[in-house]
Amino acid sequence: MTAIDRFLLVASAYRQLSGLKTTALSWRLFGDSKKLGALESGADIQVTRYEKAMQWLSDHWPDPQGWPEGVDRPAKSEVATPEASAA
Repeated sequence: MTAIDRFLLVASAYRQLSGLKTTALSWRLFGDSKKLGALESGADIQVTRYEKAMQWLSDHWPDPQGWPEGVDRPAKSEVATPEASAA
């Protein structure tokens, strides 16, 4: 499983738990409503964007739901923005 595959697994689980559409989550992760869909269609991503997106998902994971198995979860950041938490 590639890093992109692991990311898409986590993003998909987050969408199911949160009820967000792909475009809405993509905007929150990347500031680009089409990037997540492009990744699902085989596009690539820079490592920095990947790491920031995985961190966002970890920081905003809807507890108490479990993180997908087989994917390392980044430790939660000490400071998560209130704006993003309301998302």
